[in-house]
Amino acid sequence: VAMLVAATAASTSSQRFRRVAGKTLAVAATCGLAALAARAGASLLQGALLYHPRALQGDPYYSKAIPEMARRLQMRGYTMEEFTYTAGVDLKQRAFLLQPSKGKFAGPLWLVFGGNAMLSADWLEFCDEVITLHQQQGQANAAFLLVDYPGYGGNPGRPSP
Repeated sequence: VAMLVAATAASTSSQRFRRVAGKTLAVAATCGLAALAARAGASLLQGALLYHPRALQGDPYYSKAIPEMARRLQMRGYTMEEFTYTAGVDLKQRAFLLQPSKGKFAGPLWLVFGGNAMLSADWLEFCDEVITLHQQQGQANAAFLLVDYPGYGGNPGRPSP
């Protein structure tokens, strides 16, 4: 009888252990799947949370500001041209080049990239101020290359980290 009681107790203890282990494993698996789902959701939302691309074309502010700034720069002896270049595999991008009129370039070239939610044209006012300061102080004329990231300013593509 004592052996039967001991065997029954061992069997009951083993069943209880299996039941607890099974529940623990199920909870761990559920938590793991929830963590993976949260990570996948965060990855999908990352782009929407970090990047806020806008286009230059069709925006009433830029439709007026860009031609106006081109006139102001021309009065200071500068030209503003928009040109295209290829980034990556056949990804046509656009940028603005502000430079002194022919034969007057002797200074540095500033490469200007926007911050989050900025466009290249947002830097035009800054460039105008730098040009004014250089001219007032008799410094060499600088040139500026204003670049939009993929997905910004009407450039095709998507921004990424």
